[in-house]
Amino acid sequence: MLNLSTANGWLSGLLLLLVALVWMDVPVGGFLASSSRPPFFHHHHCPTAATRRTLTRTTIHETEDNDQVVLQLERKVSTLTSQLKREERRATESRNEWMLERTQLAHKISVMTTLLQQRETNPPPSPSQPDHTQHQQALELQLAMSREHEEDLLQEQDRLVREVTILQNEIVNVRNLHKTEQYVSQDLHYQLDTLTQERDAERMEWQRMVEAQKRHIESLQLQVESMAYAQTVPQAQKTVPATKTTKRKKTTKTKRRARNETMAVVAT
Repeated sequence: MLNLSTANGWLSGLLLLLVALVWMDVPVGGFLASSSRPPFFHHHHCPTAATRRTLTRTTIHETEDNDQVVLQLERKVSTLTSQLKREERRATESRNEWMLERTQLAHKISVMTTLLQQRETNPPPSPSQPDHTQHQQALELQLAMSREHEEDLLQEQDRLVREVTILQNEIVNVRNLHKTEQYVSQDLHYQLDTLTQERDAERMEWQRMVEAQKRHIESLQLQVESMAYAQTVPQAQKTVPATKTTKRKKTTKTKRRARNETMAVVAT
């Protein structure tokens, strides 16, 4: 007979773990989706908006798959728990009925045996021939009915024994299925931990790369500004302004050329 308290303890622990995972919004079904991991950035390129949108959509789909897997696992555990309790209740009821009928049958046999022994030990006074014959026939009829009832009870006992055996086999099957679900749940948690660690490491690596790209861009901008300033100052010193118009035109051309060079370097 299955230990109900042990089974209930296992199922309660599993349900509490699943509820905690759902409450913390942890992705469980990431192992079902194919790993669409984007390549690392090149040393001179920043992550594009399309890459960020792709990552966002992938994360949303994986989160939805995780929620579906958790709900399906909770339904399976609930169904197994109900089925296990129902089978145990049926087995207990069948066994109690069988024990009651066996006790009643043993009591009736004991009473009949005691009556026969008393009749053999202390025979009643011999009545008249017709009364004795009728009484003997009544006793024989009652004995035959008792034997038929005993046979019926034995057949019913055999039937109950077969039903109890079937119920015990079903309980064993349910227990094995429950253990399988536990193994699957443990595998899911292990894969969840592994996936979470990989995602955290990858996120930190991306953050470092983005910060390095920002620093590189800032350095390039400073270099471009320095080059533009260095090119503007010598030309301004060498050029002798003939008129205000000529000086203004040369200054405008110099600024435009420096701005174009700056934009070209930034685009590169």
